[in-house]
Amino acid sequence: MKNTLYHEIEMLLTMIKKIRLQSEQAEIYTELLRELSTEISDSGLLNQTTILGEFLLSRSYASEDFSDSAQALQAAFLVPGGIGVIFWDALEFSNIRDSREGMLKEAIQHFVPFHKLQPALQGLLLPHIRSLFDAFRRHIDVYEHRHVSE
Repeated sequence: MKNTLYHEIEMLLTMIKKIRLQSEQAEIYTELLRELSTEISDSGLLNQTTILGEFLLSRSYASEDFSDSAQALQAAFLVPGGIGVIFWDALEFSNIRDSREGMLKEAIQHFVPFHKLQPALQGLLLPHIRSLFDAFRRHIDVYEHRHVSE
């Protein structure tokens, strides 16, 4: 009979090692995307742009001061800023989620760029980088088509 606790611990260790490897892989892409974000912003092609991705996880606050709420972490791509995570307070997010303009404004205030994130959060971003980049490309394509026809 297998020791369930032992296997659960092994599974968690394996998951952490995988996330650490994903962090290293994500760093390659995010550095290029941060440079791209800066260049596009500096060129004037796009000013403050926020692309929201999927939610990565929700977690309780470590402090008792926020015991009635939780954090919801969302992948994002900002120009300027690059790839990173938006740290939402779950109660605050529920109050603004129906206002796209309000949500985008608040997202900027709660954004943490990739290079300032802990390795586990960096690793969790890897599966989302492609979809964020694709959304960014669609945003640029719309922008280009709109201004080419003018």
